Amino acid sequence: MLNGFGIPGTIITVLTLIGLVFSFNKLFRKNQ
Repeated sequence: MLNGFGIPGTIITVLTLIGLVFSFNKLFRKNQ
């Protein structure tokens, strides 16, 4: 899957996943 994007696509995917994780952590903390 990542082979089609190359290195730039992989970096964007990783940054996007990290962003989603931080967003979920913020929402989870607010709910508590």
